[in-house]
Amino acid sequence: MRVFITGGTGSLGSYIVSQCKRLRWYPTIYSRDEVKQAILKSKYPNYRYILGDITDYNWLKLSMREHDIVIHTAAYKQVPAAEANSIQASRVNVIGSMNVVDAAIENNIRTVVGISTDKACSPANCYGATKMLMEKIFQEASYRSDTVFNVVRYGNVLGSRGSVVPFFRQQVKSLGYVTLTDPNMTRFWLTLEEAFELVYEGVTTNYSGVVIVPKCKSSSMMDLALAMVPESSIKIIGIRAGEKIHECLVAKHESLHTVNAIKYFYIQPAIEKPVSDTPFEYTSDKAERYSIDDLRGLLEYVEDY
Repeated sequence: MRVFITGGTGSLGSYIVSQCKRLRWYPTIYSRDEVKQAILKSKYPNYRYILGDITDYNWLKLSMREHDIVIHTAAYKQVPAAEANSIQASRVNVIGSMNVVDAAIENNIRTVVGISTDKACSPANCYGATKMLMEKIFQEASYRSDTVFNVVRYGNVLGSRGSVVPFFRQQVKSLGYVTLTDPNMTRFWLTLEEAFELVYEGVTTNYSGVVIVPKCKSSSMMDLALAMVPESSIKIIGIRAGEKIHECLVAKHESLHTVNAIKYFYIQPAIEKPVSDTPFEYTSDKAERYSIDDLRGLLEYVEDY
């Protein structure tokens, strides 16, 4: 099975590459960072590596030829950076995703899985808005082609590059304390292994055109900080632009189109007939919580990717 991974040198992309031998997938790693490609190639030298940008449609389409599956992880992901650079965030996350869709259809790709975020659910910032549009683009594409387009939507991956865990660890080393925007803030958490399982579900599910949401646990940011440092080493600095106090993985308006399964929610396109008449929300302040001890146990096994 030939798998084309956009943003393949990122935290999730690299982990997917690490699982390919076990799954008998032969990956092509497509990214614009030659240094990260060289590092990944030193670990997995027998795979194919292509330097490229998803905003370059012609090269993307040519590079994607003769693959079976596309996993689209490439994106600008930092909330403050996207707020300050909305045009570039839109160019990559929206126009780039449209290019992935069109290239996949042109190349008769069997299945495409896009990576989204809880911030796409009732978005309050530019990053979330671009990912909401990506979800809509993928769902529309599932209606106008024979290619299966699915999206996976989840919260924060513990230890992923640019996320809060390595940020806190670096602050402890350099400052001796961590900065927290709001002690009441809550977030959903997954390990990289759980994030990969979700992507695999997006590839193998019988659904098409759905947004797949895991039933994952959450914690307050204060509890996460306390799992890493004592309370005396925590400084509150105030909420940043574009941040929510609590995140949402399934919004009330989406819930009527959501299939509630054992491990996942499957959000169908809004143009489909409702599958439920009982609205609900799945938010980080009401989800099952990790205790501080649970978080400490997880963090012992979490590397910074």
